[in-house]
Amino acid sequence: MRGLLADDLKSAVGKIYNTHVAEPGGLPRPINYQAMASYHIRTRLWNAFRRRELIRKGLVEQGIKVVGKHAPWTFDLGYRNGALNLISSVALNAPTVEANLGRALVMKGMLGDVRAEQDHPVHGTAVAQLPQDRKSAGAKESVEILQDSKIRVVEFTALNELVEEVARDLE
Repeated sequence: MRGLLADDLKSAVGKIYNTHVAEPGGLPRPINYQAMASYHIRTRLWNAFRRRELIRKGLVEQGIKVVGKHAPWTFDLGYRNGALNLISSVALNAPTVEANLGRALVMKGMLGDVRAEQDHPVHGTAVAQLPQDRKSAGAKESVEILQDSKIRVVEFTALNELVEEVARDLE
């Protein structure tokens, strides 16, 4: 057992309660690519490119970090072929409208920040996991936000076609 220094009994009890009993506070989470899709979805994306042997030095980089005007950002995949091409998975199948719209806005903001800093063209692709009902929980509006930002949206079901397209781009 350890001792505790406190000014009075009330502050000592408060410290002990906050340390050992109280629920942790809702600390802010950093906004990054990990919040936009589950690790399982990102792994499926990475594995599709790995199977085609595209993730390697000089081709497609996994977990690419790119400096934006305000912050560095991490994208699931990235490659250069005249332009910087950034690909991220985005889960737009959450049960709430706010979560789906938030993910689309984060992707839009990340790419917008990178585009503002880069001297060469930057193209973005969102590999979107969509709900069965494309109109539910703001999925349609989330896709529109991405498309309005000149971010190409590829449904997760068309992932293999995207992989083949990237392979052709890199030949």
